[in-house]
Amino acid sequence: MIQLAILPGPNSPKILDSFLRPIVEEFKDLSNHGLVIRRHGNVICKSKINLVIATGDIPAAASLAHNSGHMSTNDITASLREKTDFTSGRFDLEKGINIEPLFTSLPTFTHPTFFALEELHLIGQGIAKHVFELLTVLMKKTYNKAIALRYAPTEGELEEENITSAIDLHFTFGISKDKLIKIGNFIKLSRPTVPTTFSSKWENPIEQSVGNRGVDWIDFLVYMVPTAFVPALLHNNVKKPLLVLCKPCAVALKWRITREDLPMIKSAFNQWNTFFLNERRQKQIQPGVLKSVQHYLTHVPMMIEKQGSKVNAGANAGNVLERFAIYGHVNSLNTNLRETLNLLEPKKRTTNDFVSLDPSDDTTPELWSPLFQCPVSTLPCGVL
Repeated sequence: MIQLAILPGPNSPKILDSFLRPIVEEFKDLSNHGLVIRRHGNVICKSKINLVIATGDIPAAASLAHNSGHMSTNDITASLREKTDFTSGRFDLEKGINIEPLFTSLPTFTHPTFFALEELHLIGQGIAKHVFELLTVLMKKTYNKAIALRYAPTEGELEEENITSAIDLHFTFGISKDKLIKIGNFIKLSRPTVPTTFSSKWENPIEQSVGNRGVDWIDFLVYMVPTAFVPALLHNNVKKPLLVLCKPCAVALKWRITREDLPMIKSAFNQWNTFFLNERRQKQIQPGVLKSVQHYLTHVPMMIEKQGSKVNAGANAGNVLERFAIYGHVNSLNTNLRETLNLLEPKKRTTNDFVSLDPSDDTTPELWSPLFQCPVSTLPCGVL
């Protein structure tokens, strides 16, 4: 990976394309005409340069692909967008694409997977945080973006439901404020019993959610949601879809995924997105709930299958880095681990291993006879 530039500043660029355009044009030129490297007038390298992938964290990936705030109002379960969806040159509300991305002009752009996704932040900062915001709407914290996702009924709809205020309207992910406070306290009390292998800080999520890392959100989704939050939901229809979401997220983050896992992951993510669609169509929640990260989930099983880095294979970036760290630590030890751990093979002996029972008395029995070294030529024929 070659880092091209760092854009400093307190905020992200308003128009990212203004920074990307010169780079994309340079790639187009290198793709068409190639790169020639000379040394003392002689050509030592001649090659065409192509960009094969563009990625970043989830907000950056969405900016690169020109995705809107939601992926679709009716088709979030679609597995992938087609190349033509990005090259139509017009805003497509149904596909959630604002304008044609710059990268579509490159010959290597053939599929939406050109914009790679990173699972840690997709599932952690994306899905898990979104679920947390939905589950804690009734805490009514001003920074919770999901508060705006509550359906705003008309006066006629309120009359049909026989209620006087929108606050009393059914909310899909509703958990009472009192129960949320109790859940947070229970999680805080359980902290001393959490295994040390957990990488998250494991704090009261109701009080300490600001500044959470991706790994903190993952532990929230995989462990806290099924055990503490799901039983407290006011409406039973959301419990199963939420549990269905937690399992494939945990499996997708494993070091090793088998081909038998992929159908389960794909089916579960589709069930979760279908549930969201049905809730929106039944006017239980606003369309804004169909965020880009919801659609990106459908990319995960396909990318794993195509790239093969986690299917019936032991090597991916995380594995390699951790193994290098382990090897580096082991090699730094002043210990022959192979000899120490090998309990079956006889230990190799040298003349330095000979020890008398009593070094001051040569007549005492020895542990074993000392080794003798002699040239091979002096050995009997056929003996090595």
